Amino acid sequence: PLPSFDPRFLETPTGAVRLQSPNYIRRDSDEKIERQILGGGSTTTIRAGRQMGKTSLLVRGANFAKEQGHRVVYLDFQQMESEFRSSLDNLLRYLADETTFRLGLSEDQLTKIWSSSRGGPDKFNHFMEASVLQDSAPLLIAIDEADQLMDAEYKTDFFALLRAWDSRRAFDSTWEKLSLALVISTHPHLLIDD
Repeated sequence: PLPSFDPRFLETPTGAVRLQSPNYIRRDSDEKIERQILGGGSTTTIRAGRQMGKTSLLVRGANFAKEQGHRVVYLDFQQMESEFRSSLDNLLRYLADETTFRLGLSEDQLTKIWSSSRGGPDKFNHFMEASVLQDSAPLLIAIDEADQLMDAEYKTDFFALLRAWDSRRAFDSTWEKLSLALVISTHPHLLIDD
């Protein structure tokens, strides 16, 4: 039988599949990420080999979150300049700057918080509590290519910070508004030593 589509309109398989693409095939994982997002205050790890549709799934999860009224900050660690990955402090300041920009927050408060003598993780947590999580709308931080930090000497500290947020949700309802979705091509246990 003849195909029910015109092959001239097939997309060349490169990178993430566009949201509007008729060629995207929903999978069980689409429903799983949507349930995670609806549940709120979750950490989701999207793990598979290269070119298996992880970013396409993340994009659809982020779009679903927006449709549900969530604020979304999308970060692609592969596109991040190496100077921002050179230290934990540089990375966290970049993430705070990007979050401020994406959410339309005041740069003045971020500058004030970052001028303190505290360490990067404490500054970032203070920034999240004082600026980002004060809004009543839930927030999804979607990180693509998180395993770009696998060789960073501070990887354990960074992923421990993300894990600590999960613990904070248990005793501080402010943090329940925060959900994370991370795309990795490795086993999650390799991201943190403990």
